[in-house]
Amino acid sequence: MFIKNFEKNFLLLRRACRISLSPQVLCVEKVDLLAENNSVNIMPKVEELFRDAERLYEEALKELKAGRLRNAAENAWAATLRATDALILARTGERPFRSDVTTRRLHELRSRDERVEVLIGRYHTRADFLHGTCSYLGVCKPAEEVRRRIVETKKYIEDAKKLAYEHY
Repeated sequence: MFIKNFEKNFLLLRRACRISLSPQVLCVEKVDLLAENNSVNIMPKVEELFRDAERLYEEALKELKAGRLRNAAENAWAATLRATDALILARTGERPFRSDVTTRRLHELRSRDERVEVLIGRYHTRADFLHGTCSYLGVCKPAEEVRRRIVETKKYIEDAKKLAYEHY
């Protein structure tokens, strides 16, 4: 019933709702499909995601300065994820709803544009080393490498932005 009503509303309202058909239907993101010139009006959302990535990065630096390496690592990972989601949204019109979807979409982008390769290794390092090993497991060693990856997240965000905006 929800899907049928959704399809009807989609035609009437010209809005899309990203859904996941897991045990329950989950509406994650609405993206207005029509702008003045009939193109997808997603850039405000892309910009919002990049601003959030930058905010999370600044928070990571504050945590790092305060000596809270584990929290800093998680904020740097979250900043990486937001920047990657912004890039994917800019390029595809879709915002991933889970990190595994972000990973898959990033690799799909790479298969269409080899310039995305500059992000792949850095994305996985942050997912594994900062998020998985340091933040989740609490093993933040070698500490200098964790710090370096956190600080270098700024360059990741800049590179993702460049790839997102040169698409337009």
